[in-house]
Amino acid sequence: MSLDDRDIGVLIARLIGKYGSLDDPQFEFVEEDFDGEDGRKYLAMFNELGEIDEDTDINDDVSFGYLIKCDACQFYVRISMIKPYAFVRNLADRSFLHAENRGTSECSRRLVDLLIAKGLVVLGKDDLMRTVPLRIDGEEQVSIFRALFTDSYFYS
Repeated sequence: MSLDDRDIGVLIARLIGKYGSLDDPQFEFVEEDFDGEDGRKYLAMFNELGEIDEDTDINDDVSFGYLIKCDACQFYVRISMIKPYAFVRNLADRSFLHAENRGTSECSRRLVDLLIAKGLVVLGKDDLMRTVPLRIDGEEQVSIFRALFTDSYFYS
């Protein structure tokens, strides 16, 4: 799914709702969300797929991070605390999986389908690289990746 202008408008409204402001974002929600039910719910959701390692850093992330090992495949998944956004990265070929590109393995398809069935919008690389008017570290615009997932730069 590629985000259109309406989707970006909704995303910006959700950013304001969570950060409080685009010009002076507040990050207090991170610790509260990390300690809430969502992280445990996501871990339980992924248990049926294989081995899971939780990889969330509340100092830099505004999302829950998971390394999932399913059969011979490994995936890195992030689910934003600014709902309902997620991304999936296939670590073997470094591709980003989403509704239109669910990968070739049974595990990758099950993973993407599971996220979508839970109501999450699984973003692809092009959407993650788009910018939104959220001011972080003096920058006027940041990538959707940075706004929704982690306060670091997008890795390709």
